[in-house]
Amino acid sequence: MLVSDFGYELPEELIAQRPPEVRGTSRMLTLDRRSGVFADRSFGELPSLLQAGDLLVLNDSRVIPARLFATRGGLMTQEKSPAPSGHVEVLLTERLAGENEWSALVRPAKKVRVGERLFFGDAGLGEAVLRAEVIGVGEFGERTLRFGCGG
Repeated sequence: MLVSDFGYELPEELIAQRPPEVRGTSRMLTLDRRSGVFADRSFGELPSLLQAGDLLVLNDSRVIPARLFATRGGLMTQEKSPAPSGHVEVLLTERLAGENEWSALVRPAKKVRVGERLFFGDAGLGEAVLRAEVIGVGEFGERTLRFGCGG
């Protein structure tokens, strides 16, 4: 199985931003392994789908509000442009052992290289509220960032 097998376009308006008002009405996709048929169902139907001997694995992970927007600045910005430029979307995925270091997915990843500085907040009107330096590059747009205060 490849990570690319999971790549698909998902329109932003189809991504839930809040839990449903009525508990149990969340949508889920089921697969009948015998027939190979997929079906749209609601989460409230789950108990009726389970059979003796089935294994149910629960994921109680929490989503942190980790989507940030930055502007690029420093080493990799356009020549003769001292001001930060270029918009970057950063999704923090894991806090690392180093002080203020995070693993993150960055878009557009190809433009954000080691040594690049990212500015979060209103960098155009003075000091950024927060800044980060790219200190490592991984696969599939993953970057290692070291955060610091902007002023």
